[in-house]
Amino acid sequence: MNQQPLKQNKQLPKKIIVQRTTYAQIPQQIKYYDINQKLESKVSQGAAEIVHIAKELAAKNRELKKANKQLENFAYTVSHDLQEPLRSINMFTQLLEKEYAAKLDGQAQEYMSYITGSAMRMQTMIRDVLDYSRAGKNEQNWQNVDLNQLVATILIDLQATIQETEAKIIISHLPIVLVKPTAISQLLRNLISNSIKFRSNQKPHIEIASQLQDNQWLITVKDNGMGIESEYQDKIFQAFKRLHSQEQYSGNGIGLAICQKIVECHQGYIGVQSQLGKGSTFYFTLPLTYHS
Repeated sequence: MNQQPLKQNKQLPKKIIVQRTTYAQIPQQIKYYDINQKLESKVSQGAAEIVHIAKELAAKNRELKKANKQLENFAYTVSHDLQEPLRSINMFTQLLEKEYAAKLDGQAQEYMSYITGSAMRMQTMIRDVLDYSRAGKNEQNWQNVDLNQLVATILIDLQATIQETEAKIIISHLPIVLVKPTAISQLLRNLISNSIKFRSNQKPHIEIASQLQDNQWLITVKDNGMGIESEYQDKIFQAFKRLHSQEQYSGNGIGLAICQKIVECHQGYIGVQSQLGKGSTFYFTLPLTYHS
């Protein structure tokens, strides 16, 4: 094979410039690469950890909801089953008092009245436990409710008490809200009834109002009643927590606990601002959502 000599290319550039990475730059590039790799690794680990924590929280939340449901079912079942034997105790005690009153001395009759009274109070407490376990959960349908009309209906039901105490109730314009009607009716009834019940020496003056706050409705029930000492203001929402004796005021101290449970079922919160001798303002929030 004949080999032809290469011809000289006169069009080649006179000078070729080659960029080289100096040895001094290599360690710096390696350093940046290592830092980038470490950051990517930490971000990846952090994301995986967040996903793991979220799954754990979701699982714990499901367990908590299940435990709460079981506890409520247990309270309902026990309370329901206890009513029948208590009714029997009450019935036979009253029968003994009626049929054998002449054969019982004064002390025996007093003992019988203790038994009857205790049985009746226990029945009331059991009903209260049932009400508490079912609070906010009896109805599944959420409805648009005009709170003005709802409060007006409550005041009709409380008319006898309002007239007896000469209570004055002022209702500012209230919103239409998406709620469980029966539960919210029970909530407002409890708060209004308490404002009348725990009145001071003055005639009851109650103001029911609302305002938009932080993208939700804030409903207030303000009175001029006896007020609540600051040390008890957090405790009054506990079930069966009483600040007064049974002789002073009837009831078992379950009403505000039921109110709290109803509000929480509506994803809201409830509280009180009060000063002893100067009245109280109970407030609770409801979701802003309203479908026309």
